[in-house]
Amino acid sequence: MLKNSFILLLLVLIISCNQQKVTTFTIKGSLTGVSEDTIQITICDKNYSVAVNKDGNFEFSKDIEEPEYYTISFENEFPLYVSPGDIQNFELSEDTIIISGNGKTINQYLQIQKKHFNTVMSGFEDEKIFSLSEDNFIQAVDSFMTELSKPLQQTIGEGIIANRLFIESEKNRIKYHRYDLLATYHRYSPSFTQKTTLPGSDYFKFIDSADFNNHKLLKLNEYKEFIVSYVLELSFIESIYKPSSPLNKTKSMIEIAENKFPEQHIKDFVIAKIIERQLNSFEVNDSTILVYKHKYANIQTISDVLLKYEKIKPLLIGNKAPDFVIKNTKGERVSLSNFLGKTVYIDVWSPFCAPCLHEIPNYIKLQNEFKNSKIAFLSICLDNSEKRWNEYVEKYNLKGILLRPENGWNSEFVSEYQIQSVPCCILIDKNGNLISARAPLPGSSVLRELLKKNL
Repeated sequence: MLKNSFILLLLVLIISCNQQKVTTFTIKGSLTGVSEDTIQITICDKNYSVAVNKDGNFEFSKDIEEPEYYTISFENEFPLYVSPGDIQNFELSEDTIIISGNGKTINQYLQIQKKHFNTVMSGFEDEKIFSLSEDNFIQAVDSFMTELSKPLQQTIGEGIIANRLFIESEKNRIKYHRYDLLATYHRYSPSFTQKTTLPGSDYFKFIDSADFNNHKLLKLNEYKEFIVSYVLELSFIESIYKPSSPLNKTKSMIEIAENKFPEQHIKDFVIAKIIERQLNSFEVNDSTILVYKHKYANIQTISDVLLKYEKIKPLLIGNKAPDFVIKNTKGERVSLSNFLGKTVYIDVWSPFCAPCLHEIPNYIKLQNEFKNSKIAFLSICLDNSEKRWNEYVEKYNLKGILLRPENGWNSEFVSEYQIQSVPCCILIDKNGNLISARAPLPGSSVLRELLKKNL
């Protein structure tokens, strides 16, 4: 009886200690030289809008069970790290953060690492790197990763940070950033080399050391980007051997995710991201959504996907393309309906979009290739400044049907075509029906085949 009472007392003490465990962290800060009503705090892909009072001060608290990365965003974005029970204080200006309180050393390191990352990766020029051979590409990536690792190696060597969990996490961030870059080569290089390359027999050897069973890695953006990139890369390579329709490609990507990721949380995350991506590319249909709804997603994700699907559904293949009226460089109103009887290729771009500017020479070349065919090429610029638009038209010597909606990104055209980013291309048949609301870019060989097919 006495023994049982002792065990009961011990259990009560253990439970009591667990109940007293501090899981709340608090962030306190002040803004200087910046007039903001709110700041954004992001934790595990969830955004929180935090009010800033008239004196520029803010405070935010949240319960967490284990350390988390998070960001504070307003004029700039600051990466940070917090543990349960931390109280952190910040002074923020447009591009500077002064840190005090728990985790000061770690968070100072993260600011140094961010600047170092931006400096190193500014030399990662897509056109140069993705034009390399496979072996040279690997060497270039490894060279960048060696540079990226230097602040962490220095920190470890000098014993500045003793938090083993954080150090391990930082090593994983660098590791999976490397894997993410490696898992893009075969998809991206054709845009710069104009040829398709199949992977060497040992190219994917790095996958052997990737962990697909630890869902806690989903806390790292680098890991999340890698596992999605890996599926996209495998799907691209598969399409070289066995070309398929966009809808079959979506099905294939889901099957790849099912086979490659045994851990359910990771599997669900990747498939949700694939469906979201394919929604943005309009490469889904009712059956795709139904399968996803029944097999893969939680209630909130289902709700988000279904809502987005209903918005893009009118833009799926075969539906009537929404008409629009937009002014050209002469101020004349041009309507999509003016081009009935012709195939219409629309290139939507912005002066602030580097990939868009990269595609302009390809767009001009495409126009010249098909100048004697019944194809109308429309260039639509999303910029609120007419002056800047005209400057870029002159700078790049753009010709043909050049249009600009007066309200740019806030225009009815953007809303009707559910445009979230540029470059964005649209292909419409002679009857005014959609061939693709997200057509291949001007430099794509696939596009040329599509155009020839629809002459």
